[in-house]
Amino acid sequence: MHFSAELISTYKIKKRKPLPVINLSSNLSSLTAWSNDFNFNTYLARELEALSSKDDLLILYSTSGGNIKKKQSLNLINVAKFCKKKKIKIIAFLGNKGGELIKYADISYVVNSNNTPVIQETHHLINHLISEILDTNYS
Repeated sequence: MHFSAELISTYKIKKRKPLPVINLSSNLSSLTAWSNDFNFNTYLARELEALSSKDDLLILYSTSGGNIKKKQSLNLINVAKFCKKKKIKIIAFLGNKGGELIKYADISYVVNSNNTPVIQETHHLINHLISEILDTNYS
């Protein structure tokens, strides 16, 4: 949500035009309706099916990288599979060794750690670096 806000609003340069960003799962009514009636693990794919176009880009974040056997981040694995079917590009920011999600990402950055706070703080730093680049180049 923080990164989405940086892209829609601004990071530092106030005159930058907004970038079109949707933070998936922010529609809590739809999230709970689908999850209660069907399955939480398929909600993100459902939401992206409703909102996406062929030239869209999905940015994923996962400290574990997802693991089917351990049932970690199944919602992210399912949305990544949907993107591959629909030819939607994926950039993934991952932890550990990238997990299951690394094989779906067109571009991935894997934090070489299994320490959740280290992975999350590194992802946050990367978001600010990207925001800085966008502010500098799209103002």
